[in-house]
Amino acid sequence: MTERNFEENPVPTPAGDVKPSSTNAILSLILSILGLIGIVPVIGSILGLVFGYNARKEIEASDDLSGEGMAQWGIILGWVGLALVLLACCLVAFAFFLFVIIAESNSGYYGYLPSMLGMLV
Repeated sequence: MTERNFEENPVPTPAGDVKPSSTNAILSLILSILGLIGIVPVIGSILGLVFGYNARKEIEASDDLSGEGMAQWGIILGWVGLALVLLACCLVAFAFFLFVIIAESNSGYYGYLPSMLGMLV
């Protein structure tokens, strides 16, 4: 078995300098994912957006930081999480409104609700 001569064959190093990732970008991605999967739905998405936009500014201002992709995905997932929460709220409100209309029309009692709804009933 031959010995490896490290002076002739040095251990390969990565090409270029490795920049550290922005902490704000990492937090943005993590919080947006947590907001998207429903662990902290609204707060996680909002904080993911805040950290994402802060990370973008921080990375643009500094030559020593990386993490543009994480910040961008944190922003995207934050907006998607907020959109899903808004959609869920609209669906719940619509289902409640529909339930009230059906309950009122089947009860035989026509109180103030039909006059409020106008043409719908």
